[in-house]
Amino acid sequence: MTFPIIIENFLSETELSFLLNYSQNSQELYNSHKSSCEFWDKRCIYFHSILNSQVQDLLFEKSIEMRNIIQNRSIISTNLYVEYPQFVKWEPGWELPPHCDNCEPDGITPNATPWRSHGGVIYLNDDFKGGEIFYPKLDLEIRPKPGMMAIHPAGLEYLHGVKKVTEGIRHTISIFFTYQSTASNLISEEAEKSLTDFYINT
Repeated sequence: MTFPIIIENFLSETELSFLLNYSQNSQELYNSHKSSCEFWDKRCIYFHSILNSQVQDLLFEKSIEMRNIIQNRSIISTNLYVEYPQFVKWEPGWELPPHCDNCEPDGITPNATPWRSHGGVIYLNDDFKGGEIFYPKLDLEIRPKPGMMAIHPAGLEYLHGVKKVTEGIRHTISIFFTYQSTASNLISEEAEKSLTDFYINT
């Protein structure tokens, strides 16, 4: 099975500590976050909201690494672009039912982000209960470990969800990828800032 790709220790201990500390100490940014989907209000920190240039640089670097991993595993030779990364926190009681990243669970109806080709997550901690990522069509469940990275295609075959967090706070970084360079126009509208320069084509 080519996907999902699971890599432990994707972050060094220094990188992990740095990013986790930023997420844990950025409650004001989380509280001010308003999404086009109410579900994500106060749960995310978008890339353009991060004022620390070192955090931005590290997220950019890890995004490139993940993009390259996908391209090395893919049979598609088309250029792959990176959508902006974001911090996501999961408090007790929060969960996410099985879903696809680019269509509705019927596999036909486009969702709000049909341009996405792959989704990825980096886990920053494990001092919480629940919060496993699961793939019902693959009969696969993964317990997050600090510094672990997971990547999956965005389509129906890789339907996935997050089990309810029952204790503690789950800190993650989510990153999405696309083969559509023009998707930057859609993303910038939602983010209220042009992120065209953040798209990679190297």
